[in-house]
Amino acid sequence: MEFKSRSEFEALLAESSAAKADLESRLAALEGELGASRELASAAERRVKLVEEAAARGVRNPRVALLAADSEGLSLESAEDWEALQVRFPELFRGLASGAGVGLGEGLVEVPDMNVWIRRAAGRG
Repeated sequence: MEFKSRSEFEALLAESSAAKADLESRLAALEGELGASRELASAAERRVKLVEEAAARGVRNPRVALLAADSEGLSLESAEDWEALQVRFPELFRGLASGAGVGLGEGLVEVPDMNVWIRRAAGRG
């Protein structure tokens, strides 16, 4: 490409420099959005893992359990955190109750369930 004058070349160079600066600023903004999206995805993955773990541990309401864990400063990434949550909030867990023997190494006591009693009385379980 030939230029008729130096000023034509300088104008084109200034346009391309401005376009480059614009693209660089857009790229920086997109990189910031990408970082924020990665953080959101990571937080969502953590919540999914915690909800799955909560379901496996018999939690009645995983959302309330996560809020309770946050209020107590528990990360729920270890068995000790889950045990601490269960001791502090036993009502969040299914079929488990506190009693005189809980915490003394005797394990947790199952709460009697009316459905189980009816099924056993009917000879179905």
